[in-house]
Amino acid sequence: MSKIKLLYENNKEKVKTVSKINPVIAEILYNRGFRTEKDMQDFIEKKEKNYGELKGIKEAARIIGDSVNHETIVLYSDTDVDGCMSAVVGMKLLKEVTDKVYFYTNDKYRDGYGLCKTGVDNILKLYPETKLIITADNGVAAMEIDYAKEKGLKVVVTDHHEPPEILPPADVIVDAKQKDCPYKFKELCGAGVLYKVLKETYKYLGINEDKADMVLDLVAVATVGDVVPLIEENRIIVDKGLKMINTNKSPVFTAIKEVLGIKEIDANNIIAYHIAPMINALSRMTGSINKGIELFLTDDKEKIREILAFMKEKNEERKELTEIVLEQCKASLPSPLTDRVIVVGGENFHEGVVGIAAGKLKEEFNRPAIVLTTIDEEKKILRGSARSIEKFPLKENFDKIQRETGIFETYGGHKKAAGLSIKRENLGKLRELLNKEAERILNSEDIEKKVVIDASITTKDLSVELVEDIKNLGPFGEGFPEPVIGINFSYTDIYKMGDKKQHLKFLDKFTDTSVIMWNGSKALDNLKTFKRKAVGTLSINSFRDKKSAQLIVNDGLLF
Repeated sequence: MSKIKLLYENNKEKVKTVSKINPVIAEILYNRGFRTEKDMQDFIEKKEKNYGELKGIKEAARIIGDSVNHETIVLYSDTDVDGCMSAVVGMKLLKEVTDKVYFYTNDKYRDGYGLCKTGVDNILKLYPETKLIITADNGVAAMEIDYAKEKGLKVVVTDHHEPPEILPPADVIVDAKQKDCPYKFKELCGAGVLYKVLKETYKYLGINEDKADMVLDLVAVATVGDVVPLIEENRIIVDKGLKMINTNKSPVFTAIKEVLGIKEIDANNIIAYHIAPMINALSRMTGSINKGIELFLTDDKEKIREILAFMKEKNEERKELTEIVLEQCKASLPSPLTDRVIVVGGENFHEGVVGIAAGKLKEEFNRPAIVLTTIDEEKKILRGSARSIEKFPLKENFDKIQRETGIFETYGGHKKAAGLSIKRENLGKLRELLNKEAERILNSEDIEKKVVIDASITTKDLSVELVEDIKNLGPFGEGFPEPVIGINFSYTDIYKMGDKKQHLKFLDKFTDTSVIMWNGSKALDNLKTFKRKAVGTLSINSFRDKKSAQLIVNDGLLF
């Protein structure tokens, strides 16, 4: 295990004046930037804010609203979980006001990303009466929109990606990241933007706009799955959506719970690590996300089970391929690893898993990582994905490199995730250019793995009530992770658990609390002294109708 730097700012004294909030909760929130008791209380109560108006939203609502009565509309969405949910959100909300609405998505490997000429031609073949295309989770960089305009189509762009300097010639663009958009919250996912546009469309049509909230469960899945920050408006959307998922008897979510063997769906575990990967596996492995869209549009229980079985199968294939590619990537890295940006190009990596492999390399080595594979042997083109850490924004650095060298065949993305293609002969040059930028931007501390401790407690502080109070701070995810707790603990017994006695449990019978270290038995065998400190996350253990609080040790952080 690589060295981990622990960061903890003890602010217990500063929160002593906070009277109505558990002091551990107050310390967590203070360390995350909440400086007053009112700010903390508003956050805990999930109070909604007014962020203003998205640029172009009223014009988009007018164009869509005027089309629903007599024109055929096609939703053109992306091929990931956000695109999948965007299509479903659009279909469900527009089906309430028109029968002439359809969805279209690219084949990921044949057509690439976003609105393209092939896509427009296919739409006109499938739905020749089409008059309006609404892009969902794409479109803001699609200069091919001019082709759609030549064909006599209206185009409304709803997107959340970074816009280029020159915007495409759409009838209207709704994207909070436009430079002159006054909307104060910039981190909505694609489905979130489309939901707000269609909510405004309902208002334009004289329909109660709150009726659009019927799709918040879907927007919640998209928000978590697209790894946008779970702060501000996104936090409210996901909180409301999860309540819908877990209280309404949706046939899809009911079936998902049965398949996963769970009673409740949460954000940072079930959606992030089970539902979203299964949806994404469809386009990664087959090129098409359409079965995922069909899953959420049908009420046929047999069809739901059939699609879920197919998704599960494809996700297992994806996992196996990811491990193969990841091992090949790691085998190609020099030892010691001195590059501050990892760049790996393979001949036969499966394109559907290069982004996941890049993400896993980024997590393990705590530095930007790019994984590419050959997609055109004749033209010797590599295409792949990049994942990055906070201090090395990919899009910004790719822009700089492209201006200076023109090395990319294509590229686009965000600060932390991007796609790119280059000529194979330029692989070494790309590695050199990126590492030159990284040497300028990143120091050795930036690529050192760090764990931020949100609060410190003792075994006496640990209780079921505290764990429940912390859980209520959620939903947790990107931008607002599950709180990490440092604990000074006492114990009366140590147990080895598991079928191979591979796990450790430190139990304090006096407080009925425990510290759990998965796969920790081997570590205990090597310890010269018993440990009394740990860093991890809190949970509740339920056994024979009895609940007790426990800390799950993270990253082997037992001292």
